[in-house]
Amino acid sequence: MGLKSLLFVFIGGGFGSLVRYLIYVGLLPIQNAFPIPTFVANLIGCFLMGIFVGIALRFESFNQHYSLLFATGFCGGLTTFSSFVWENHMLLKTDDLLESLLYTTLSFGLGILLFVVALQLTK
Repeated sequence: MGLKSLLFVFIGGGFGSLVRYLIYVGLLPIQNAFPIPTFVANLIGCFLMGIFVGIALRFESFNQHYSLLFATGFCGGLTTFSSFVWENHMLLKTDDLLESLLYTTLSFGLGILLFVVALQLTK
């Protein structure tokens, strides 16, 4: 792991975090008990990860630095498991068991589906 690799992750992560924040700000007005901004950011990240992995598998020119920039950095900064866990905790704390189960099930189910669809699109 060299300095160049760290720089690619750092730059990608910064942009991913910025996009996550913009999604949060843009969707905050329609948020209710269901945490829509994090849900949307995580699903977009799953789809993009599928695209980036698919491109990396298909094209040799998509080297390790691009993978670090886009997959590890950008998608890592865009998606957020810690917010997902915290929001589930808050839903459970307010006795919104159904919302928590729906959030968890949709997040995992749609996240995996979007990753697979994106992967297939790159073939």
